[in-house]
Amino acid sequence: MNRITISDNDKWKMRIVSSDSKGKWIKAVVPGSVYTDLLREGLMEDPFFKDNEDKALMLMDNDFEYETSFSVSRDFLACYDQILHFDGLDTVTDVFLNGQKLGSTENMHRMYEFDIKDIVKEKGNKLTVLFHSPTRYIKEAVEKDYVDGSSDAMPGFPHIRKTHSSFGWDWGAHLPDAGIYRPVYLIGSGSVRLESVQILQKHITVKNSVSDKKAVKSSGRNTKTSNKNNINESTNVKISFKPELLINSTDLSDLESALSKLTYDVKITDPDGRELRSKETKLSPSSGRNKSSDKKPAIDAFALKMSGIESADGLVGVRVRALENSLSITIEDAKIWWPRGYGQQPLYDVEVTLYEDGHKIDSWTKRIGLRTVDLNLKKGRKAADFAIRVNGTPIFAMGADYIPEDHLLGRVNPATTRSLLEKAAFANHNCVRVWGGGYYPEDWFYDICDELGLLVWQDMMFACAVYHLTEKFENNIKEEFRQNLRRLRHHASLGLICGNNEMEMFVDRGVWVHSKEEVRDYTIMYERIIPSMLTDIAPQVSYWPSSPSSGGAFDDPGNETRGDQHYWDVWHGDKPFTEYRKFRFRFLSEFGFQSFPLRKTIDLITDDENDRNIFSYVMERHQRNGAANGKIMNYMQQTYRYPSDFDTLLYASHMLQADGIRLGIEHFRRYRGECMGAVVWQLNDCWPVASWSSIDYAGRLKALHYAEKRAFAPLMISCEENGRINCGKAVNEYPKDFEKSIRLNVANESMEDRVVTAIWELRNANGTTVSKSEVSCPVSGTKKIKVPALTSVWLDKVDMESVDEFSQYVSYHLLDENGIEISGGSVIFSLPKYFKYEDPKLELETSADTITITSSAYARGVEILNDNEDIILSDNYFDMDKGTKTIKVISGSCENLRLRSVYDIK
Repeated sequence: MNRITISDNDKWKMRIVSSDSKGKWIKAVVPGSVYTDLLREGLMEDPFFKDNEDKALMLMDNDFEYETSFSVSRDFLACYDQILHFDGLDTVTDVFLNGQKLGSTENMHRMYEFDIKDIVKEKGNKLTVLFHSPTRYIKEAVEKDYVDGSSDAMPGFPHIRKTHSSFGWDWGAHLPDAGIYRPVYLIGSGSVRLESVQILQKHITVKNSVSDKKAVKSSGRNTKTSNKNNINESTNVKISFKPELLINSTDLSDLESALSKLTYDVKITDPDGRELRSKETKLSPSSGRNKSSDKKPAIDAFALKMSGIESADGLVGVRVRALENSLSITIEDAKIWWPRGYGQQPLYDVEVTLYEDGHKIDSWTKRIGLRTVDLNLKKGRKAADFAIRVNGTPIFAMGADYIPEDHLLGRVNPATTRSLLEKAAFANHNCVRVWGGGYYPEDWFYDICDELGLLVWQDMMFACAVYHLTEKFENNIKEEFRQNLRRLRHHASLGLICGNNEMEMFVDRGVWVHSKEEVRDYTIMYERIIPSMLTDIAPQVSYWPSSPSSGGAFDDPGNETRGDQHYWDVWHGDKPFTEYRKFRFRFLSEFGFQSFPLRKTIDLITDDENDRNIFSYVMERHQRNGAANGKIMNYMQQTYRYPSDFDTLLYASHMLQADGIRLGIEHFRRYRGECMGAVVWQLNDCWPVASWSSIDYAGRLKALHYAEKRAFAPLMISCEENGRINCGKAVNEYPKDFEKSIRLNVANESMEDRVVTAIWELRNANGTTVSKSEVSCPVSGTKKIKVPALTSVWLDKVDMESVDEFSQYVSYHLLDENGIEISGGSVIFSLPKYFKYEDPKLELETSADTITITSSAYARGVEILNDNEDIILSDNYFDMDKGTKTIKVISGSCENLRLRSVYDIK
């Protein structure tokens, strides 16, 4: 195999091609994008600044031409196959080599290959990629064939297999960037290539007496011991490897002879560096799912010049999959992969090597984790479960929805993705949902999720739209599915494949659909094509037809008692945060609340103090959910006093978002077993914008992210309070008498039983203690509370009728076996705007990486801010009683810090 990367050479150039002229060549960087190239060369203004988006969008009415030159070796020219390979082209292009057109592309979600034999030469090769205007493309397409979709995006966006949100969303700008956004390389090989390998796992639990020497020896690795039965359990994993070959040949009659020369072997390296190698094994063909007795090879005709799906003049190749009884290796006492919080994330290196007549001709290397993942959809009399099970254990999914990291794809790299996902892990996320209106992330995204233990809910790239299933479109998306399912299937972190975002729900409601044929096409795509291909390509990966869904077939996709749900009555429906407490969704894959970016991020898009007002022209241009800045203020006036300045208003919006979503998460975790997932919309932003994110565009953590860290903690105490919060919106509508009480709950999302102590304290606003008590468990009646693994336990309800709602509050604390606080919080029985906070006179002392905060009174939502640099702390935006609290600095410095709390919202 001879592979030459040409995307990272310094000879790339780009120019704008308008309808009547061609612009000047400028230096280009590949991988990259049009916008990033123009920005770097000073030929466009920052599209995020003020309202520059409009000018940036107009640029996309042009075509763009990329060009480079390269040389190849004589060894490459001697190869039987000579291929030009693109990992990603965004989106509609014509590709030329040495003036000869190789083909066209129309799908950024696919890889494309072109046969360049007899076209490529040793020196002076000129590669040209002409990108056609994406805005013109969708405009012309929708005029010919009307399709409907989200009104937040530009009309016609469903016609192009491109990031839908690049055309606008209710958090996204109209910035449909273009370019060669993934690597480009040449492949020189013989007539056979090892395209991919299907890996299947079978897990076998082995029980041995602890006295068994082998069991004792291995017990420190990945074993469980039952003291009662003196039995040791370990897991053996049988791994089967099925190579998938690409054979470039027009002569199928000699295929069996060609295959008879091929052998392969497998080397597995465990996390400790120990190697396990198979014997070299003959490769015998399979007929795929339709196995026949004569074992003829499964043949998929494809046209290499046209990327493997379009019609061609002649057959130029076949794909061959190995037999079911292909090579397998058993790993004894295997190290098992778990999502974050449930165990470790050991990864095994796999190398599959292909030989022809004993000579190595190709290899395939990946990292895998040994685990089982499936969906528990057990049906009951009145409801059905919905839980992701890993290694047989139902997981409570805690995480957020991931959207494209940047409107400018040229800015996304392994470092930016790692930083984002590490921040998710920092906040105790154990999963991430890849939303269907973006694009399939890079390989490094899934590699990092494998390492961090973040289970991936993977939408296919369809969202909030209708698609017409023409023959051309069907062929296009089938190849998209084939490539991406094969690319992702080996990852330990891959939890499930979901057909689309919000389409079953809206089609069921008659939104966007205008004919029976469109409903039919929906059913064919998401309930036939994708699940059928998944069964063939990745049979051990679970499928879910849409999000939200109750299982497909338009069977009441909004049902609370089945499947997953998106709940938006809070926010879009203007309902109060307490509305969350009325529901016990089986799995909530979207719920959220907006806030503004942090002040330093807003400074990136404004340069005038007059613009730093949430109702200024610039700030409203950076709000894409209608008049939602006013919606934030509506919720704010229900909760806080009116902030006196811009900075305080931003802080108040962050606290509002954090407290609202925290209330929801805590509620859903209390009902573990009924509800098995709380996935917050959304994790990140793709430009500076008011949105539902917990991390703003610049990577700065909002209050919500720290609230998630506490609410998603493996062992977490929460309080369901009754008070004025439950009474309605307007004070004059409140009943004269309303219940005041608390009921504590302890949620244990770890794999071990825990014994804890729960304490509540009634305090005055000045911090003095009125009363204090340990809470008993209603089941055991004891104050040493046993919380079994993977459960939540309600504690005794406590009456608070005598509390002064305006000047007294309750703080609550969870202590471990050693009396160390591991979780806590506070509640008030009034609304924050009515509570008589006293000045906490917050002070801080710093020492190395430690900050000590002192408060002279009750302080709610304490923010530690560094005006000069970004910092990440062990905790922030927290409540504290009178006294001191110690915070660790994770990154950044302790200099130039300042403090504030809810007391300062006035």
